[in-house]
Amino acid sequence: MIVFDQLKKDDPHLRAVTWGVLISMAILLAGLWWVQIISYRHFSENQKAQSFRTVRIPAIRGKILDRHGVALAENQPSYNVILYLDELREEFKKEWSRTRPPKVARMTPSQRRALEEQARNRVASNTV
Repeated sequence: MIVFDQLKKDDPHLRAVTWGVLISMAILLAGLWWVQIISYRHFSENQKAQSFRTVRIPAIRGKILDRHGVALAENQPSYNVILYLDELREEFKKEWSRTRPPKVARMTPSQRRALEEQARNRVASNTV
């Protein structure tokens, strides 16, 4: 390799620069290892905290009345539930492992899909 060829030469300045580049690369790789392997829990928890969103609820408006005082339009609350399936992936796996038949029993792919869908539906229903 070019770096090791430069280390073999007797030029002290070139050797110092080569060692500096090698040490810098080692520091960068150690930092990458630290972030990717050691600190992954911190970043995954941080990502989970950032995935929650604040939803603003609009102000309640008054009734719309005609000239005789009969209500033409009234407020009627409506609610939406948003379910992030990606956050339930672990619960899906737990429910599937709890309800799947023993490995001795053979299943067709359509039976397996049906059982997986039932497990997902139970988890989503229990969460909601």
